[in-house]
Amino acid sequence: MQPCSCRGTTAHAHVSCLFAWQLQKTRQLRDASRCEVCGTAYQVPPEAAHAWARGAPAAGELRQLRLVQLWQRARPALAGAARAAWWGATTALRLRHWWFWAGQVAYIAVEAGAVPQLRPGALPPHATRLQPFVTMAGRCLLLTALLERRTLGGVAAGTVRDAVGLAGALLALGAARTLQHVFTPTARHAGSHEPAAAAAAGLLVQGATLLAAAQATRWTAYMQALFGPLCPPWLREITQGGHALLRLWLKASAEENRLVLGALDVGFLFRARPAALAALHAALRGAKQ
Repeated sequence: MQPCSCRGTTAHAHVSCLFAWQLQKTRQLRDASRCEVCGTAYQVPPEAAHAWARGAPAAGELRQLRLVQLWQRARPALAGAARAAWWGATTALRLRHWWFWAGQVAYIAVEAGAVPQLRPGALPPHATRLQPFVTMAGRCLLLTALLERRTLGGVAAGTVRDAVGLAGALLALGAARTLQHVFTPTARHAGSHEPAAAAAAGLLVQGATLLAAAQATRWTAYMQALFGPLCPPWLREITQGGHALLRLWLKASAEENRLVLGALDVGFLFRARPAALAALHAALRGAKQ
């Protein structure tokens, strides 16, 4: 018979040989319903299958044939379930990573003055908050590079990219702080520098701090997402504190935006007042006439 679309010497096969080949691929958890050469699904004519069955095959061969048929029917459903489970697990891990990442970045990057509920000096300087994350990220990168070099014979491109990103972010933060120190006037030389330059340097420091925090906490967030309670206690406490800081900062930002919008509304009323009074006077004059 011809079970697939192959041509030439491989076009025809015995039913028993086809079933044996399908059984072998089933034991290897491979797709036994299609030809590996032409890619088309096997088509066994009913008369050929009946002729093979009338040949009184052994009971073991019949059981093996039923196993092949059962695997062919169940394989798509099992593959779909496996893909769905993998997608769900990776999505949950990614969401956990983003959640922990947001908390750790907020702990490093949030300014103490941006949260009115915090007393002065409640938060240490940015460099102090950033240092443990940089140390842990450096250790993780070094250990990963050593393992990849030992098992793969070289360091993966992703590890190199993360290391370069972390080093670049730290260099950018150092350059921004240098500019801030240069352009910020001291008590002795007050007014010797332009306020706009000092403000721009401050914005650069904030952006560089946020970038360095995002690069330094990438690995620690993955670690906490994977291992959870097995992570160091200080990391869990810092992440919880970062989430609290993030909530307070969002609340303060919403309140500030509400006050700004209220001030804009009041300003609009004052600007529109002369025109409204003129229209009212015109209407009253028209009514008297």
